[in-house]
Amino acid sequence: GNPYPKGASILHMLRMMLQQKGPDADAKFLAMLKDFADTFGGKSASTWDFKRLAEKHADQKLDWFFDQWVFAAGLPSYSVDYKVEGSGNEFTVEGEITQSGVPDGFIMPVPLYADTEYLGNVQVGESEGQFKFRLRAKPERLLIDPQMTILTANPH
Repeated sequence: GNPYPKGASILHMLRMMLQQKGPDADAKFLAMLKDFADTFGGKSASTWDFKRLAEKHADQKLDWFFDQWVFAAGLPSYSVDYKVEGSGNEFTVEGEITQSGVPDGFIMPVPLYADTEYLGNVQVGESEGQFKFRLRAKPERLLIDPQMTILTANPH
C-alpha cells in the first residue's frame, strides 16, 4: 500500500509538478507553502482554498489533479446525534458526530455550532467524534459547519 497518508502524497505530487529546472528547483513549491501558511495560519483551509492557492503558484488549472487525487476518495457525509441536559442557565450538550462515505482513517475537524454560536471543532475519524460542551442557553439545534468551510457531500 501507500506508505504516506493521502495529504502527504498529494503535497509530494504537487511538489513534483511545481519543480523547475535549476538550483532553485523547489522555489515555487516553497513559495506556495509559505503563501499557504501566511494566508491560513491557524485557520482551517478548505480544499477549494488550497486548490486556488496551488493553481496560482502552478500557473495552471488543477481540476484534473484535484478530481483524481483529492475528490476521488469520495466526500464525507456527517450526521450528529446529541442530547441536552440541564436547567436555568447551565446546559450540557453531549453527543457524537459520525461520518460516512470516506475510507477509514479519514480525519476531519468538523466545526459544530449551537444555533449561531460556534462551539468548537470536533475531531471526527480517529476518536468517535464525541463531544461535550457547556452552554448558557438551551440550543434550538446543533448545526454541523453552517459556514460550509469543509467540503462534504451533505446537502446544504
